[in-house]
Amino acid sequence: MASMSIKFFQRLSTQISLLVGFVGVAMFVSLATFTITEQTTENRHVVEQEVLTTARMMQATFDRVVRYERTDLLHEILSQLQDQPNVLAAFIYNREGRIEYAADHHWLDKPLYQALNIAPQTWHELNANSDITLHHVEDQGRLIVYVPLTVSSDFPEFRPFSLMIAFEQKHTFWSVARSRITTLTIQLIIVLLLVALLHRYLNYRISKRLGYMQTGVQAMRDEQQRVAIDVRGKDDIAALARQVEAIAAERHAHWSKLKNLETAVDQSNECIIITDAKGQIEYVNKAFEWITGYQRDELVGSNPRILKSGLTQQSVYHELWDTLNQGKTWRGELLNQRKDGRVYTVYSIITPVYNEQGECTHYIAVEDDITERKADEQRLHYMAYYETLTGLPNRLHMTQIIDQALASLEEGELGNLLLVDIDRLQQINDARGHEFGNRLVQAFAERMKQWTEQQGVQLAHLGADLFAVLFPPQVSKREVAKEKLYETCEALLTVIRKPIPLDGDVLTMSATIGAVVYPQKGGNAEQLLRRAETALHKAKRYGGNHFAVYRQQYGEEIKRQFDVERMLRHALKNDELDLYLQSQVDATGKVVSAEGLVRWHHPEQGLISPGVFIPIAERSDLILSIDRWVLQRAAQILASKEIAENPIDALSVNISARHFVRGDLVHVVSKLLENYHFKPQQLMIEVTEGVLIEDTDKVIEVMRELSKLGIRFSIDDFGTGYSSLAYIQKLPVSELKIDQSFVRSMGEKTTHDALVETILSIGEHLDLRMIAEGVETEHEARFLTERCPTIVMQGYLFAYPVPAQEWLASFSPNCSTTRSK
Repeated sequence: MASMSIKFFQRLSTQISLLVGFVGVAMFVSLATFTITEQTTENRHVVEQEVLTTARMMQATFDRVVRYERTDLLHEILSQLQDQPNVLAAFIYNREGRIEYAADHHWLDKPLYQALNIAPQTWHELNANSDITLHHVEDQGRLIVYVPLTVSSDFPEFRPFSLMIAFEQKHTFWSVARSRITTLTIQLIIVLLLVALLHRYLNYRISKRLGYMQTGVQAMRDEQQRVAIDVRGKDDIAALARQVEAIAAERHAHWSKLKNLETAVDQSNECIIITDAKGQIEYVNKAFEWITGYQRDELVGSNPRILKSGLTQQSVYHELWDTLNQGKTWRGELLNQRKDGRVYTVYSIITPVYNEQGECTHYIAVEDDITERKADEQRLHYMAYYETLTGLPNRLHMTQIIDQALASLEEGELGNLLLVDIDRLQQINDARGHEFGNRLVQAFAERMKQWTEQQGVQLAHLGADLFAVLFPPQVSKREVAKEKLYETCEALLTVIRKPIPLDGDVLTMSATIGAVVYPQKGGNAEQLLRRAETALHKAKRYGGNHFAVYRQQYGEEIKRQFDVERMLRHALKNDELDLYLQSQVDATGKVVSAEGLVRWHHPEQGLISPGVFIPIAERSDLILSIDRWVLQRAAQILASKEIAENPIDALSVNISARHFVRGDLVHVVSKLLENYHFKPQQLMIEVTEGVLIEDTDKVIEVMRELSKLGIRFSIDDFGTGYSSLAYIQKLPVSELKIDQSFVRSMGEKTTHDALVETILSIGEHLDLRMIAEGVETEHEARFLTERCPTIVMQGYLFAYPVPAQEWLASFSPNCSTTRSK
């Protein structure tokens, strides 16, 4: 394009040069013609003067010849005249036009006009003059001179004679031109050279520079970042070039901003549409094309109504135009239709655009396709308020439903809330897998749904194996409502027990129900659910297929347990626990060992029984902290100087079964041995038979690890629990402890006597140390020593539990106890 621009200005320069050359040549030709014409005229004037002079001389010569009567010389004179340069012919003729004298006698007596080759009329016109007359014959290049001959009257015969001379006219226009051809050629060359120099000048000073200007303008049109025009100087064109460069730089800066804006708009993820004041689309970006499915050329010139789906309410459009007509920006959602007919939702922001006169010229709409977001919101809403497994309302949704029911209660109305927990679902999952368990929950939910629809009540799935049933409030007395609630729970349990076919199998299920009547004092949805859960936990104590209705004392019991747990955490931090020791004696009454018993001295409530706080600690992780504290205290006692001076056979402490499975018991005991350097065989860890139910392999592994360290084990309350002799053989057990429930009934000829004798026999055959706890009478002590002389006894008959420091202070070698009465 730039080369085309330069060629254009080159052609323009050539055309100007040619025009100037043509004008120059024309002027040259005009001036040359004028000069030659003037020169021709001047030469003709000179020739005429010479001819006139010759004519006058001939008049004088003819007069003298006649006067001296020497006419015989006329032929010679005419011959000499004719021999003169440029003289073609000379004749003397009479009045009739006959030639009287001639250089060539051939022409004598011939008509003059024939000899001179002129028209007779011309001869008559010339002959009519009385003076010398010149006649130019241009086409023949001749000059005819008429010379009247005047003689004295004394010679009348010569008076009618005249002389006519024909001259060759050499000084014509073309003859002059030919004579000046060299000069004219040089002048023409000079003119053409000037034209060439002019062309060169125009091409260099104007055409080429204007071509550069055109290139710069083209570059500016092509939006090049930098426009440099190779025009130097201080003339107008150079100044214009600098202005074009400045305009190009400014224009590029604006163009860059506009380009960036256009790129940002065109590549924006949001749909952008611009219409005129009449609503005709003038621009849409790529996102708009992609979202709607229409091409830009399909949309430009059309109305946005092309996207109308008919699903947006008319009130929305009325609000839209009312807002825009007020000059405000409208924001809202629209249901539009794509080209393929699919409906999509956009969040649109439409703004009117006004000119300087305050007239609305355009509308700009920025739209965001929120179809997926709306779908996500619906999915999130579903996930937030419904259980995906069963499609039933979840706990959050049920909480809102309960709150609504509580808020709509009127005086005298009562309703029921049931929590239904599937029995043994974890065992089913373990046996058949979670996929089967999920399908079972779905089948259970379907059965519950059928029953609740018949009852006209609300069903919810609170998670895993727990469901909730909300009965709407009705006007009723509380006693009647409870009676009806009992009947409802029984009926529901009956429905649940019906066999469920699943995967080619038939399962009989059961559930546990916790129920509560609402409203409760100060109750909201969460409190109502907690009370129903309290009743559910109460029912679970009786095993499966039971129900319990919430009572006030259930809540008080739960609150009491919560308070105890909170205080127990505080007690562990503030060292409120203490370890008591109860002596264990042999058959002679000698103290051979002791059992450590934890006690809690509350600063306000005094001594709190282990039967109160230990079960609560077992249900939380506090039992692990208590076990560590007991082990550390026992290690301190075994490392004390009293025990070093008076060794005992063993100090027994009770450790929770959870510590064997989930704790770090081996590590704790190892660190204690490392820190306190006591004899490990003096530490006897008592475990109940129930510890084997948790995780038998894990328990055996921990016990063996501790046994390698020298720690001994005692099975506490032997005979009351699992009592598997096979496991006893596998365990590194050193001692069996007979439960006090057997000891208290001994000697009454009951089966307890046989059981105690059997346990003593097992210990003897397994070579185990035997201890009987809860010995409180002489009869019980005698019964035991008679059947097992090596037995060790513990009970109030021999000693009460006392603080460890007190026990150590009173302990001496070979000390014995004083039996209580």
